[in-house]
Order: sequence, then structure tokens, then C-alpha cells
Amino acid sequence: MIFWFLRKILRAVVTLWIVVTLTFFMMRMAGDPAEALVPPDAGPEVVEYYREKWGFDQPLSVQYGRYFGALLQGEAGVSLHTGRPVVGIVIDKVPNTLLLGGTALAIALSLGISIGIVAALRRNSALDRAVMAFSVFAFAMPNFFFGLLLILGAALLLKIFVGGSNAGPLGLLMPAATLGLAQLGAFARFTRSSMLETLNKPFMMAAQAKGVPFARRIFRHAVPNAAIPIVTLIGLSLGGLIAGSIVTERVFAWPGVGSLLIRSVETRDLATVQFIVLLVAATMTVANLLVDLLYVVIDPRIRVK
Repeated sequence: MIFWFLRKILRAVVTLWIVVTLTFFMMRMAGDPAEALVPPDAGPEVVEYYREKWGFDQPLSVQYGRYFGALLQGEAGVSLHTGRPVVGIVIDKVPNTLLLGGTALAIALSLGISIGIVAALRRNSALDRAVMAFSVFAFAMPNFFFGLLLILGAALLLKIFVGGSNAGPLGLLMPAATLGLAQLGAFARFTRSSMLETLNKPFMMAAQAKGVPFARRIFRHAVPNAAIPIVTLIGLSLGGLIAGSIVTERVFAWPGVGSLLIRSVETRDLATVQFIVLLVAATMTVANLLVDLLYVVIDPRIRVK
């Protein structure tokens, strides 16, 4: 068990190192960052001054060594535009993104799993077909388009313009519903298929033959055994809380990490972009590691193996 856990940790560390390395070199291959810091009509001496000031005149290997060494010491650099440490800039935006993503995940989990179980118990009924049709619609609908429809509907019907984090409960629920729509459809489909597979297992038939009450068969036997695919999807959703909110934050002018990432890419603020990408990769890696640990807790067969 200890060696299994250490192997997972080592794999996570290697994954983060690859992400850091690829992000570093790809950002610098996109062009000279110093040119983005000066006006278009600035002379070459001004560009050269900023290139030397920020160390962009050094070979890439030297720049990478300095960046990686500082990262190991907990320093991710400073913003090229504000001069503030990027860790503080990003951390200031994280609570807003977690609030938005957490609300979206709560909506998707509560509704998606519930309607998925109902659809499995009413297989081939009109309710089942309606749930599956809604799931396909929710998964296929682009979140930016659905968000624009919500904003337009609120403006025309309720005479309310929703945007930013200061619009009250509606200003949170609308972007959260937009962000959670695709997750809701995925949870409903995964829950239905996993429940159907579990309901047809011999131990469920044996429980029914023994006269075990319906509610006990479903919630004590079927749901726990159908949980592994759902746990996997939850882990992916947790890991994508930051990355998945980028477009939604842009549409609703939500002041989170996603909006900060878009502004940083537009202004070529390298240190900020690199740290946000590292944060997203770390979130995904930790979420996958937690999912692997939950497998051991949930399924005794994996624990014995």
C-alpha cells in the first residue's frame, strides 16, 4: 500500500514538472515578451532595456534554470505589469473561482445524480427518455451560448443585468448554472448507466428474492456499488473547477482566476500565465490522486488487490 501511494505521488510530481517545462518554453516561443511591455512606437533601445531588466536576453536554459529554482523555493515570479508577486495576485482571485465552481458542482451533483437514479429505475419510460434527452442537450450546449441566453433572458424578462460578483444571488446562480450544465448532463448519463449495470447484478436479484425492502436495496446496495464511475467523474469535475470556469467567467465578467488568465494571455504576462497553468495542473493531479484513494475506500476488491 505504501509503495502504491509513493508511486502515485512520484507520477504526480513528474506530471507537474512536465507541465511547468512545456508551459515555460511554449510561452517564450510565442514571441518576445519585452515587445508586449512597450508601446508599438517605442524604439529598439526601449525594448532592449526591458529585455535586460526582466532577463529575457539570457539563453532559455538560463531563464528556465532560474525560474525552476525559484519555483522550488516557493517563488513563482512577479507580474510584468504590476510588479506584484503572482502568487498573491492569483490567490486573491481563487475564492471567487472556488465559489463559482463549487456552486456549479453542487448543482450538477444534486440534480444529475438524482435524475440519473430516477431514469435508471424507470428504464424505457417517458421519464427516462426525457432525462436522457435533457442530458444530451446539457452536455452538447456550449456554455458561453447558454450563458448569453441567460443574460439576455434576465435583461428582457426581469429587467436585470447580470454581470460580476456584486449582482446578488442571481449573479452567482446564473454563471453557476451555466458552468454546471454540462456536468449535470454527464452526471445524469453516468449515474443511469452505472445504476442499470448494478441493478442487473446477481446480488441485487438475490436481495430482491430475500425480500429486502426496495429503498434498502437501492441506497444500501445499488448506489454504493455504482459509485466508482461517478467518483471518477467527480474527481475530474473537481480538477476542472479552475480550468472549466474560464469561458463562463469571461461571459459573466466574474472576477476569478479564469478572467485573470485571459487578461494575462492578452498582455503576455508570462509569470502569471505560468503560475495559473501550474495551479490548474496541480488541481487536476491532486483530484486524480484523491480519486485513486477513494477507489480503495469504496471498493473492497481494489483494496484487497
